[in-house]
Amino acid sequence: MFYAKYKHKASTPIEEIIYGLDSGYKAEDPIFVEGSFDCIRMRSFGLNCYSTLSNNVSDKQAELIKKYFTGTIYVMHDNDKGGIQMVDKFKELLYHSYPIRICKLPKSVKDPDGMNKKEALISKAEAKLIVELEAKKTTKSVSIIQRTILLSDFRQHLRDIYFEF
Repeated sequence: MFYAKYKHKASTPIEEIIYGLDSGYKAEDPIFVEGSFDCIRMRSFGLNCYSTLSNNVSDKQAELIKKYFTGTIYVMHDNDKGGIQMVDKFKELLYHSYPIRICKLPKSVKDPDGMNKKEALISKAEAKLIVELEAKKTTKSVSIIQRTILLSDFRQHLRDIYFEF
């Protein structure tokens, strides 16, 4: 039998809450996850993370995101149907206001709470690399040398992550 990891009280207005907004708030380049445990785990790794407390992002939550956050919005979704719905909802509500990037989880992991620090940092680094490559494409064409330098920086960042453990 399946049991939910957490259950909210019926009286909790989760559609009006961004979990983590009240503590350690940083506006630039937030990562959004579904659950509070996912958020706590990612924050323990030093990532700027917040939770929608559900895979159904509400209009009110989208308004809060527009009010409090800047830069690129990163979505680290669960590896299930609900996670895909969360990504679709983020794109629907915030596509015109922010660049939205997906942090891919390893296939062996069900949700962000199940990742170790190395997997979480690599997931964010890969999404950030895509943002940087796209930014270079829009401002001017990316030369082979520029792309090589960017990928070299990315590889060094990954080596730093691997040697940290």
